[in-house]
Amino acid sequence: MKTFTPFLVFAALLALGFGLLLHKLWDRVERQYLEAAEEPMVDTAHLLASFIETSGPSPLAPTFQAAHRRTFQAQIYSLEKSHFGMHAYVTDAQGTVIFDSENTRTGTDLSEMRDVARTLVGLYGARATPSPDSRMYIGAPIRAPDGSITGCVSISKPTTSMLSFITETRHYILALGWITYLGVLAATALALYWFSRPVARLAHYATAVASGQRPTLHRSRNPDVAALGDALESMRDALEGRRYAETYVQTLTHEMKSPIAAVKAAAELLEDPKMPAHQREKFLKNIQQETTRLDNTTERLLALSTIESRRGLTAATPTDLSALAHEIANTLADPRLTTQIQPKIQALADRFLLEIAFSNLLQNALDHTPPEGQIHLSLSSAQKTATLCIQDTGPGIPPFAKERIFERFYSLPNPQSGKKSTGLGLCFVQEAAQLHNGKATLKNSPSPEKGAIAKFTIPLT
Repeated sequence: MKTFTPFLVFAALLALGFGLLLHKLWDRVERQYLEAAEEPMVDTAHLLASFIETSGPSPLAPTFQAAHRRTFQAQIYSLEKSHFGMHAYVTDAQGTVIFDSENTRTGTDLSEMRDVARTLVGLYGARATPSPDSRMYIGAPIRAPDGSITGCVSISKPTTSMLSFITETRHYILALGWITYLGVLAATALALYWFSRPVARLAHYATAVASGQRPTLHRSRNPDVAALGDALESMRDALEGRRYAETYVQTLTHEMKSPIAAVKAAAELLEDPKMPAHQREKFLKNIQQETTRLDNTTERLLALSTIESRRGLTAATPTDLSALAHEIANTLADPRLTTQIQPKIQALADRFLLEIAFSNLLQNALDHTPPEGQIHLSLSSAQKTATLCIQDTGPGIPPFAKERIFERFYSLPNPQSGKKSTGLGLCFVQEAAQLHNGKATLKNSPSPEKGAIAKFTIPLT
């Protein structure tokens, strides 16, 4: 719509420009034909004047009568001409008609007529009568041997004979003009589409990047747009690299403060040689737990940083999702777990990433489900899409955590131990889903029983 509105404005302005041009040409056509017809009439008038100067006006009457009686067939382009259409009259030096080929104006004073008045004073005389019976009159002087003007001969021709040429030319110009307009409009639309479509893709790409997605940059055939896309992608790499480093340094520092402080405090207390054995064991166990926590956090950060730096799948192979789901269920065997796995579901995927993602989802359900609860894992396919669904009967997701559940380092305390996890597992799940052009969701169950439903959906093609 943003591109369409300027195009409509351009189309309207272009139509206005073409309309004005065609209007000028439309008016010019008639004048052009009349000017073209006037030139040979001038020659004819002077030819008759020379004839009268040598032979007098008497022979004109039978000549014109014979000419008007003639019939012929002359196909002049679209005009079929069959009769002689020219007339003439001759005046004396005072402008009185002494000969008229139409026999209607003999003896009439035409000294006020422009063709006669100007010719008798030595100027070029011409006039035209208004429509519908429009005629062109061209005068030529009749001279005595001494050069003085003794009269005027004026020939006339109806402009209706040129009407078919004028109409045909006007229609031709009109059709050609609007065809040209439509051609220019179509070429402009194609050029606009050719340029605006990749620009719109770049805008969509930039919006997706800003929202945290991993869009694929479409390479344009337009070299300028392609260069713009490369620059945008380079800027994205630079900004993401800087932001990525800043975020990880801040979050890693924050996450490691607590276990490092716990290890340091326990180590200082262990320096007391009088500490009872049972307390020493307790502090050593704390050191081991916090060390394990640091190790898990480091490993998961490394795994997450590896997947977040990818723009697409680099090791996608045909993967048996059904076999993978069975393998994960067997690895994390738990009496609370039941499965319903549709056989022979295959997809082009990175098996390693899916294995970690599926394991994280199942482990999350196991951590938040009480010992007497139940967990159901299912895998199904429909409409070229595979869906892994894990439903538990735990406490569900509290309202304040619904919007942050996939946020890096955000985690809820384990209902049994009260301890929090690294908060990296679900973030990894979401990143893996996006790399596979899929989607990961975690919502509370709509059924009356408490619990959450996690879904991991990827396309099969």
